Amino acid sequence: MKIVVQVQFLRDVDILINDICRNHNNKIQDVRKLNREIKLINGCVIKFVSTQSQIDGLNADVAIGVDTEHAEQITCRSNQKKRIWNFTDLDNYLKNI
Repeated sequence: MKIVVQVQFLRDVDILINDICRNHNNKIQDVRKLNREIKLINGCVIKFVSTQSQIDGLNADVAIGVDTEHAEQITCRSNQKKRIWNFTDLDNYLKNI
């Protein structure tokens, strides 16, 4: 599953990556800060993008973000029941891996 997290500013990405790594380090296989990605042990990928980023060609199973219009576009091909998450949903998902 691919999870896209949309943030307002790219400087927030490092904070989010560090927070996820600190709280769920046993669930993480690889962290690529330059690509703004976290690969989980179950094969899922969390990708971070800014609200100013181009979303053309970007697709995901689940999206988290400030802009629900873009989140709906990113997840239009998703088969997930709940395609738009919040950070609580992400935290619960990570706890259950």
